Amino acid sequence: MGPRVRRRESEDPFVIEEKEEREQEPEKVHLDDAVGTKKALDAAIIEALREKGIDLDHTIEDTKVAIGLAACLVACVAQFWPAKHPWNWWVCAICVACYALLSAALTFFATTVEKDAITWTKASGNRPALIVSSSMRKASDQWTVSVHPKQLSG
Repeated sequence: MGPRVRRRESEDPFVIEEKEEREQEPEKVHLDDAVGTKKALDAAIIEALREKGIDLDHTIEDTKVAIGLAACLVACVAQFWPAKHPWNWWVCAICVACYALLSAALTFFATTVEKDAITWTKASGNRPALIVSSSMRKASDQWTVSVHPKQLSG
């Protein structure tokens, strides 16, 4: 259940006040569904970090979204180019090559940078930036969580 939005009658009708309600129903997960169980546990870790007031770093997720958006834009250019097919083969070929490169970049990014990470935190005060990872083997009930400092590349 998301936040409830309430508007006061006596104030400006265009000002919206948000009221948080913490009445959440427990997540229902089937015991045989390892992927669903891992997703629910990962979401619980992220929620616990937010409740503790730890700032999350969304740079990796934003980069993945930007690469995916660029691939979609390339696909739209290929689809909606104003010339008809025999005369736009070069545009189509360039767009297919760009789409393939962006898809490969997204896969490379996910396997080398993201790995098993659930989230990244920002450094604050005396606490370093952290990477929170989890793993769960197929057909297993063992779930492993690891927290380690973010290594600066270079």
